[in-house]
Amino acid sequence: MPFLRFLFLAIMLLPGLTPPAGARQVDPDLETRIRGTFGPLAESRDFSGAIAFCYGDGPVSVIAFGYADWQTGRAFSAGTPVPAGAVTDSLTRVLAQRLVDTGRLSPADPLRRYLPGAGAEDSVAELLDPETRSDTRLIEVIEQAARARFETFAATEILGPLGLDNSRITRRPAALAVLAEAYEPGPRPLDLRPAPPRHQTGSPELVTTAPDLTRLAQAVLSRRIDLFRANGSLMAGWRVIQREGEVIYTVTGSQPGYSAGVSILAGRELAIAYVANIDSFPTPRIDALLQELALGGRPAVAGRPATAALEPGHFDALGQYDSAVFGSVSLVQSGSGLDLVLPQSGRRDHLTPIGPGRLFWRRAGAELAYERDEAGRVTALTGRRVTPEPGMAIRLERTGLPPLAAPSAADPAD
Repeated sequence: MPFLRFLFLAIMLLPGLTPPAGARQVDPDLETRIRGTFGPLAESRDFSGAIAFCYGDGPVSVIAFGYADWQTGRAFSAGTPVPAGAVTDSLTRVLAQRLVDTGRLSPADPLRRYLPGAGAEDSVAELLDPETRSDTRLIEVIEQAARARFETFAATEILGPLGLDNSRITRRPAALAVLAEAYEPGPRPLDLRPAPPRHQTGSPELVTTAPDLTRLAQAVLSRRIDLFRANGSLMAGWRVIQREGEVIYTVTGSQPGYSAGVSILAGRELAIAYVANIDSFPTPRIDALLQELALGGRPAVAGRPATAALEPGHFDALGQYDSAVFGSVSLVQSGSGLDLVLPQSGRRDHLTPIGPGRLFWRRAGAELAYERDEAGRVTALTGRRVTPEPGMAIRLERTGLPPLAAPSAADPAD
């Protein structure tokens, strides 16, 4: 039966076969449940952003939480944009396909027609392969074939016609004054700090709001922009999943301090989207939480322990560690606090004190407790996740401990 329901919903998504407006399952309590789930996370400064949803082509409801700039107090609003990361790929694919449909670009074209440095055997088809992610070469081909800058072509073909009035394509998102500031866990008093600046590639990127992402989803659902393959799956990073018998189309994008995503519940004609500017332990689950809420659930979200005062004993853990999961790990002092450094990835995460001999790794959603030997030295940190996802227990074994001092001759015998 689940497969038959999946097939029915997939068929209903064919052009002209979307469910009639009267068949929509409008949930009058959805906004209340969203506030109940994300409100406490905003209070603990583990979520900040906006969530928007709409049914079919109906009005968009928006709920904002926290601040676009926690240092100045600029509130997050429906019109606050963030960089959408991989969601940009959706627009790139649509623009390339429109050039093909209008005869301005052909998969058989030699790639060197647009990119002089390409190989003699390379063709445009390689860049149009839906199994590959768009890259700067496809953007250059689009600009050459359209005879326009990518930003201008996207605005005239997609952003304007779809009414994405608070979105833009830009190569320098950080230069936008209206952009939300990016944050990660940090020390008191905010319990936050600015996320490290990301490397600027110079590639065009979508900067958008939660309401505009729902309008993009409306266009995908109605096929005004077509991301569907012949087998019913989607391209450009979109996934097709099934939860509780519902077909859901979803795409997410993230980068340091920012995340954005949208889910479409096909059978309900419901699009629900978010943008956020704090990278904390709920971030990887935001889309799953919103999907559960959209399906009528009330997901349990464990709150993190309250921040405690930093004590001198917390610094006893500074040093090198080995982990079966993370490899080599370092605990270093950062200002007046502690950071966990993962040398292999270069990631550096603040550790929040939650009591004597206890830290909270907010990016991983895990408590870390000190283990000490009889001399009082910290020999290991053991972790327990407070988030509901299953995962291996975290254990960090300290390396390079100095040997215990040998007893002196003056010490009394046992």
